Amino acid sequence: MAYQLLNDEEIVKDLGQKIEYLRRLKGLQSKELCEKGGAGYTAYRNLVNGKNGVSLKTFVALLRGLGELDTLEKLFTVKNEYSPTGKIEEPKKRIFKKKHISTPIWGDEQ
Repeated sequence: MAYQLLNDEEIVKDLGQKIEYLRRLKGLQSKELCEKGGAGYTAYRNLVNGKNGVSLKTFVALLRGLGELDTLEKLFTVKNEYSPTGKIEEPKKRIFKKKHISTPIWGDEQ
């Protein structure tokens, strides 16, 4: 699914449907999944139904209950580019916006 084309609510609903599909695929009851992951049943139902207000903590707990935390880790795996010297630059810790310096306009340059 092309998430770039969806709004936030539609993405949350799709993620909830995927969690629900995995639960059924693994043969777990809803309450069993919540108990295994440490998530509340109401929060689980809200995610599955695509309702707002579901925390990332709940999402992680449900993935833990499904045994799918490695899927989340794969999502944020950063591959470093190859460097022939073996030296890979770390990204900057702070990013500053460049200041625009305007040149003064003199009387005869207008």
